Amino acid sequence: MREYCFRYFSLLDTALSARDKLSASPLWRRALQAVVGFECFTINEGTFGPVGGAAGTTTLRNPCYLLAKLKWPDAPDDTRFLPLILAGDGQPDSLFFHYRRYRLSEDAPMSLLVYPAIDRARRPRSLRLLASLASALGSVGDPFAEARAERLWRNVLRPILEGIHADSPSRAPIELVDVGAGSGALTAALCRELVAWSQAAGLSPSLRLWLVDLAPPAAVSVFRTPPLGRFVEGLMSVNRDYRTWLASPRPLPAASGPRVALASKIFDVSSRFSIDSFRTDVLSSTVVDPGTLEGERHMPERCLAPSGEGPDALQMSSARVMVPEGHVFPLASLSRFFQGLRLASPSDADDDAKGDGLWLPVRSLDPQSLVAADGASVIGRLLEQCDYLIVEDADLRPVDLVNHLRAFSLERAVVHDMTRAMKLTGNYAYVLWTRGRNAPQLEGVRIW
Repeated sequence: MREYCFRYFSLLDTALSARDKLSASPLWRRALQAVVGFECFTINEGTFGPVGGAAGTTTLRNPCYLLAKLKWPDAPDDTRFLPLILAGDGQPDSLFFHYRRYRLSEDAPMSLLVYPAIDRARRPRSLRLLASLASALGSVGDPFAEARAERLWRNVLRPILEGIHADSPSRAPIELVDVGAGSGALTAALCRELVAWSQAAGLSPSLRLWLVDLAPPAAVSVFRTPPLGRFVEGLMSVNRDYRTWLASPRPLPAASGPRVALASKIFDVSSRFSIDSFRTDVLSSTVVDPGTLEGERHMPERCLAPSGEGPDALQMSSARVMVPEGHVFPLASLSRFFQGLRLASPSDADDDAKGDGLWLPVRSLDPQSLVAADGASVIGRLLEQCDYLIVEDADLRPVDLVNHLRAFSLERAVVHDMTRAMKLTGNYAYVLWTRGRNAPQLEGVRIW
């Protein structure tokens, strides 16, 4: 594995070093595209054409991903070790961003990593294509749904319901609105937690559910079969983009009981991605000691050479560091690979792809993901329709949320940041409600 990676990154270094002499040649660009797209493939259907609807790679053969395996042999497979890839014909819209991993079988020696298109016009269809692939692989989506549901239930949903019942005991249905339901697995797991809690209290709960997503949830049948089937009074699948749905005159009927909305990782599927150059001191010392980046000791073609320091000198991490633009992935040993990605995907900023800094991928919130199709606030519309809103998102930082609430004059909203209380490192979590509603007993910090 070490020699394989050494040879690949030596080839990449050779291709990039030839830029000054050969950059005017289309053959050089094609060669660079072949190198940075090595072991990546398109996942396609007829409507997308040759560019590809989505992309994939494997943890067993991709030399860029294998750097993480060399550095951290026992680390679980994680797409954030390789957040951007190129596949297809190398056009600007041929970049794809990290999304999910799938095991092909219980004893498979590798994972399949799948990537939606960065191009915003193709992204919805790209995500639907990957949902079809997940179904074909026998997967119901998020492999961490049970753990996420248990955390959301314990820290957020149970305190909300306990406050509601303590204030006004009622046998009215509990209504859940899942915005961006995906596979439906997270909501199903939350419902199981809710049913178990209710039954332990001697209650027989009644559930009304709305699952909002562009594609029908793959696991919708789980809500109609035991143990949930007899507790689900109503189930509505809304197959529309959430921004368009919230712009309609009556997205939801009048509530017949407490209504809680869940927006889990729906805003971050619209996030923006770029590849930018950073000074070496941009990486927090909690992730990497900037001093270890001196002299390019961390570059694979150096530390993996027969006389090099070995994999311990690699600088790889699945953590994220906050920068003004959003979040940067501190994968210093892949700096030349990301520079190659930028050069192989021509843009107006081609001339900027020079310099001695670290080339790293940046992920940031798209503010338009919080704006409904009619220009209203998505947050405001959901608070009009629901008693409480739970948000879980990779890119919606507190400053972004506060700026949005201020821009849309949502003074009556109350926001608790639950990120630290829930011990989250890869996502943010918030609970929102309108002033005047029952305030749940939460461990989070009020930020608005």
